[in-house]
Amino acid sequence: MENITGLPTNNTITLPVFAQNTPSVFPEVPQGRVLVRRAYEYCNVEIELPINGYASAEQINEVRKQAAKLVDEGIRELKLTLSAEKEKESLFREAIKLERIVADFPKTEDGLFDPNKLKPEEKKTAKRYREIMDLLKITVLYDYSDLTDSYLSKEND
Repeated sequence: MENITGLPTNNTITLPVFAQNTPSVFPEVPQGRVLVRRAYEYCNVEIELPINGYASAEQINEVRKQAAKLVDEGIRELKLTLSAEKEKESLFREAIKLERIVADFPKTEDGLFDPNKLKPEEKKTAKRYREIMDLLKITVLYDYSDLTDSYLSKEND
């Protein structure tokens, strides 16, 4: 098997003198790995892809690009997850604050707020409290199977 220099491929390849400093001419490598790592908000996202068999520099670069796309997708999903967690934490804090306020509001026998005995400002607070509690029930963490906005799904378009 010959490589891109036209020389036989073995474990040690010596390039001709004219090609040794030419960036477009690289020997093939028998095996290796491509590792891409990025950090976002103190979290590391790392992808390592193996290279099996002989690969040219162009093939290795294509593997590197694919690994970089996977890492970018990981960072995008990390941002979505962190954003969802911050939103849910904010709702929890507001719910705790409002819970203290509405604890003294007049309630009916079944534990619901009595709208006839609430002042207008208390009605607004009670309504907001109910809204937050409903949001907390339906708020879920990011689902990693959703690839509608994925870098990878756009690649296939």
